[in-house]
Amino acid sequence: ISKKSERDDIKAIYVPATELANANGLSGFANVILLGKIVKETGIFDYEDFKDYLISNIPATKTALIEKNAKALELGYNS
Repeated sequence: ISKKSERDDIKAIYVPATELANANGLSGFANVILLGKIVKETGIFDYEDFKDYLISNIPATKTALIEKNAKALELGYNS
């Protein structure tokens, strides 16, 4: 979204999540990138705990998604 907030009573954070996902071979993982950024900015969860929870809830039939989810979460957290 190119429009920026004009409000001064909120903290707006702009993350080019789709661009980051595509540039890192993670098409379709923009939502996980945003989760990483939310964890970083709010401190609502410990990063490692959240990562472990996210990974542990990926079904055994989709283990190929583990590495991509972990990478996307890290990208968001470090962006």
